[in-house]
Amino acid sequence: MADIRLHCNQCGTDTTVSEYADPESLSCSRCGVRLAFPTTSAKRSAEDLLPENLRRARQEAEARAAQNPTQPVSFREVLARVHKPRLRRSRFLIFRDTIIGSLVFLLLGGLLVYLRFYGGLQRWAPDIPMETFKQIGAGALLFFHVVIVIDALTSDFLTGLFCFLIPGFSLYYLFSESDSFLLRAVVGALLIAFGWDFALIAYQLGQNAFHAINEWLARGGEWR
Repeated sequence: MADIRLHCNQCGTDTTVSEYADPESLSCSRCGVRLAFPTTSAKRSAEDLLPENLRRARQEAEARAAQNPTQPVSFREVLARVHKPRLRRSRFLIFRDTIIGSLVFLLLGGLLVYLRFYGGLQRWAPDIPMETFKQIGAGALLFFHVVIVIDALTSDFLTGLFCFLIPGFSLYYLFSESDSFLLRAVVGALLIAFGWDFALIAYQLGQNAFHAINEWLARGGEWR
């Protein structure tokens, strides 16, 4: 807080008052004449209390903002830019794709279930071991997982990133967000026939990777 020195023109006495004093109650301490509060020494604002370098930097920033005015972007607009929903298709196209997808699911799913669980593989392709058939089915699921991730990336980058990083999110996207009924039918048929086999293979690969990392850490980060 700074003090202000007021000069009395009548008796020549200097009176020191606070800068926050009431201008209406100022008077000379000697003769009692009312003193005028100088306009140049008015109360300072919060801007005046800032250091000179900060005040200058703030003034320069305000000048740049005045030269290049920009409209603030709302959170709703940000979400609209990130997520771009697909255009709705007609009811006829949706009905047609639903019928085609259902037929593909029934035919492909029935064939794979027959080959996998009811001896169809041993009857029609006895030279192919069942374990090899399971690995082929698991590989097909992995391939279509990549297809789903690519489809999600082309629709919305953030959703595609979730499909790639979060286990199971690709299936959520496929059956709730994607418009590819044919892809749903194929993946659904593969899940019925090889879903459990794929889960076991993924679990085994995860266990092997976990043990390999633990052994590597136990050796102090040295590879054999």
